[in-house]
Amino acid sequence: MRLWKFWVLPCLMAARLWAADDVNPGQIAESAFKEWKAGHTTNAIALISEAIRVNPQESRWWHLRAQMNSILGQREATIDDLGHALQLEPRSRVLLQGRAEELFKAGKVMEAVKDFDQVNEVEPTFAPYNWQRGIALYFAGRFADGRKQFESHQTVNPHDVENAVWHFLCTAKELDLERARVRLIAIEGDDRVPMSEIHRLFAGQSTPEKVLAAVQPDGETKEVTRQQRFYAHLYLALYFDVTGNNVRVASELKACQPFGTPGDFMSDVARVLAARVQPEAWKAPLLLVKPESESPEKPPVGK
Repeated sequence: MRLWKFWVLPCLMAARLWAADDVNPGQIAESAFKEWKAGHTTNAIALISEAIRVNPQESRWWHLRAQMNSILGQREATIDDLGHALQLEPRSRVLLQGRAEELFKAGKVMEAVKDFDQVNEVEPTFAPYNWQRGIALYFAGRFADGRKQFESHQTVNPHDVENAVWHFLCTAKELDLERARVRLIAIEGDDRVPMSEIHRLFAGQSTPEKVLAAVQPDGETKEVTRQQRFYAHLYLALYFDVTGNNVRVASELKACQPFGTPGDFMSDVARVLAARVQPEAWKAPLLLVKPESESPEKPPVGK
């Protein structure tokens, strides 16, 4: 019987805002944020939905609701909202990048690549930073283009082992493992554990056992150790994928699953990889939607 408050109350709030003489777009957004911060996600989305109903030509409302839906893990709703926003602003780099990432997370890799490609065309100065595009290109089988994307990213992010590894993966698929090792980008300054050991593994100078041994041995409840375990198992899965050991791919993906971070792009990379190479290894969703009783993060604003 109390369910009325989830729809009637926010609609009344929105109506009151629109009827006010001094109403401005920021007021509705602020009211929605207050509901969101209080953990009333249904109310917050209802407020933004009312704003969309009143003014469907305002792309910011579509974008804001998309961001809220994304945090809640509502992938299709997010993609749909971003599509509406893009009809109003078809050359918005942020909207295109947002939809590309959501399409990738939904496993729609080829559609994602189209948006990623358009992002680089719309805003060439952003292109070197678009490492997500490189990962999508890898999964799309466009290995030469992926390699070039990571070479471009190296110019703006020269100390990232992950970039070197993805460049290796694309090169290995495009050419072969031996030439990929010869062309492995040298990296200095990435002090994240166990990244240096992962780099040595792909260089042929370490072993999977040493990668796992590099992870801090205790404190699994700690955020840092959890992330270390996730990245260790994810990159081992990618290593075994490129070297052709599907059994180990499955076991490493299963091992990394509990350590994924909701909303993190690389956590979705693990899920997409699992869906591609070993679906039976993935027994439960990696990303957990936060219950409405919790206060989710505040959605970002603007484009």
